Amino acid sequence: MQFTRKKKIASAAAVGAMALATGGVAIAFFTGNSGSSDGNGSIGTGTAWSVVVDAPTGGSTGQSGALLPGGPAQHFAYHITNTSDGDQALTSVVDSIPTFAPGNVDVENASGADVSGCLQSWFTITPGTTPTLSASIAPGATVDGSFTVTLDDKPTNQDVCKAKGTAPKVTVTAS
Repeated sequence: MQFTRKKKIASAAAVGAMALATGGVAIAFFTGNSGSSDGNGSIGTGTAWSVVVDAPTGGSTGQSGALLPGGPAQHFAYHITNTSDGDQALTSVVDSIPTFAPGNVDVENASGADVSGCLQSWFTITPGTTPTLSASIAPGATVDGSFTVTLDDKPTNQDVCKAKGTAPKVTVTAS
C-alpha cells in the first residue's frame, strides 16, 4: 500500500487529533490555598459634657443678692448638655466650691484668684434638683439641675470674704 499525498495529510491529522485527545497538550495550574481578610471597626469613647452654671439668684435683697454670714442663700441653676454624637449616661453630678489649690483651704473667686483667709468650710452647698443619673441622654439633649449656697455665720471675723468683691466660684462636674 502506497501512501499518497492525501493519505499522508489525513494520517498526520489523525495523529494530531489523537495527541490532543489523549492530553498531548499540557495545561498546568495550582489550586489556591484558602485566604481571608479582616477589617476593624472602631468604638468611640465618651465625650466631655458641656456644663453651664447660670448667674445666681436670691441672696440678700439689701446687698444686691450677695452672700452674707447667716444670710439668705444664693440659688444656682445649671445645664448639662451631651456633646457626643451618641447617647451617653450621666453617672454623677458634683456641686462644689473649689479651693484655690490642692491642699489649700481658701476659696477661689470667679476670676480664679485665691481669696486668702476666706475658708471653703464657711460655705454650705445644698443640692436642689438633680438630673436623673444613669439615664441615657440623647445627643445634643440638655438636662437641668440646681443647688443653693450659703455663707455660714461662724464665731469669727469673716471680713476676708467680703473684701474680695466677688462671690466664690461654684463648679458643677458631670461625668
